[in-house]
Amino acid sequence: MKMNNKNKFISGLLGVAMCPMMLPTAAFAADDGAASEISSSPTELIQSSEQSESADTGASSADAPAAQSELTGEAANTTGKAANEAAAPAAETGGEGTTAAVAEVGGKNYSSLQEAINAAQDGETVTLRTDATEDVTIAGKNITLDLCGNTLTNTNAGKATLTIAKGATATVKNGSIVGGTGFYTIQNNGTATLKDVTATAGNTGSSMLDNWGTLTIESGSYSGGLNVVKSEEDSTLTINGGKFELSYATSGYTGVVFAYGNTTITGGEFIQSLTATGRWNHPQVVATGVVEGHTAITRVTGGHFVNKMSGEGIFRGVGKGTSDNFEVSGGTFNKSISEAYCADGFIPTKNADGTYGVKEGHYAAQVGSKKYETLADAIRLAGKGKTLPY
Repeated sequence: MKMNNKNKFISGLLGVAMCPMMLPTAAFAADDGAASEISSSPTELIQSSEQSESADTGASSADAPAAQSELTGEAANTTGKAANEAAAPAAETGGEGTTAAVAEVGGKNYSSLQEAINAAQDGETVTLRTDATEDVTIAGKNITLDLCGNTLTNTNAGKATLTIAKGATATVKNGSIVGGTGFYTIQNNGTATLKDVTATAGNTGSSMLDNWGTLTIESGSYSGGLNVVKSEEDSTLTINGGKFELSYATSGYTGVVFAYGNTTITGGEFIQSLTATGRWNHPQVVATGVVEGHTAITRVTGGHFVNKMSGEGIFRGVGKGTSDNFEVSGGTFNKSISEAYCADGFIPTKNADGTYGVKEGHYAAQVGSKKYETLADAIRLAGKGKTLPY
């Protein structure tokens, strides 16, 4: 039916009247989009014999540079500026469908810890925001890695969970690091400090922690592995605190600390917890070995040392290492140690609480195998038919 002129006029008025009502709807839709955009863009030592001086199955001294190169090379592939800048906004966004932040540095969030490490500048702190399963490398920079109470777990890809590359400096603190089924949990080739870290091994074929560089351990808990801490030739290891526990032995010698370089222990608790093992297994608390042509010295000025295995000692020189590679001037032990391990001017002693230690002093005489600090004590025994040598 055709519309008459009157109806056409009324229809036109209605159309004009409705146009203003439609405008706010379009305007609100645009505001919603803008609001949404803004809110969404914020040498394992196998130790089968004293003559075996090779490195762990994790890496030998010859293998270490290659392993280091492989690890740092992988990290280097993701260190491009464009890649970092591209990754940051995606992790920063908090809108629906975006990737949750794993780590943060410089006010920006990243979807992986390695991305955050790669983006960090010298002096910055990388913070782990949640538990993560990654194998990460710190290379070419000086940063702090704050685990913030979270756990970093190995991927079981045959790499260390955390590697500090040669030339890098890192302070790692406040969290847990878990090793994998192969390789070390932590490998330091640079300069590293560990504070309040709980590190555990995932296998007994390699040491839990392997040090080729300069490593300082201030506090934390460290356990497991073929050795808990192994420090290689030409390395520097300083332990000022923390708890270290070994619960594994194999044919030959293992140690809570197995050192080949320059080692200083001023404090901490060191426990070899096995009470029974194979006949040819010799778990020690602190073992020192020597690689020919490289200096090895272990200095102990404090700490508490326990070996629960009957017949096994607190300190041991292995292979070409001897008691001459030790200088003990402090600490408490659950067993007596030989004078040969003491630093010049110190001798073994038994403490009032039943533990053993060392004290300043020297021996004036010896009767049989017994040594005395004074000649008077020795003479009393000589009067009972003993021979007093001079």
